[in-house]
Amino acid sequence: MILSFLMLICIGGGIAGGFYLIRYLEKQQFEGEAGKQMFVEMEDITISIIRNNAPAEMRTYKLTLETRDGAPLKIVLQSRPRLIDLYINTMSALATRAGPENIDNTDYLREMMVRKSNELLREGAVRDIFIRNLVVRPVES
Repeated sequence: MILSFLMLICIGGGIAGGFYLIRYLEKQQFEGEAGKQMFVEMEDITISIIRNNAPAEMRTYKLTLETRDGAPLKIVLQSRPRLIDLYINTMSALATRAGPENIDNTDYLREMMVRKSNELLREGAVRDIFIRNLVVRPVES
């Protein structure tokens, strides 16, 4: 009884270890294909900022993504429309929040967009996001 229980634990651990090893090797292969640092400019993204349930301003962001040459660059370039959609949705959601975790906190915004980019693509595809330009236009009532 105890022996069969120990065998089940060993088999389960071996299977789990195998899955982990496969994922680790895929990640190493993806990052191993990566070459020199590359930058990808994105289209302008315009977001409406809501304050007190009314549009307060329009912000236009100019973003540049940092990636690596090779497979990471290829996947970023192929996924640009999906990334733009992801960034618009992320920024719009953060534009309605109050407190420190909102669109005004650029460090949080960049961190959130890098994390979501890598969830959408592959871990390590996007290394950083730079806000190269930000234009703020007040909305007149």
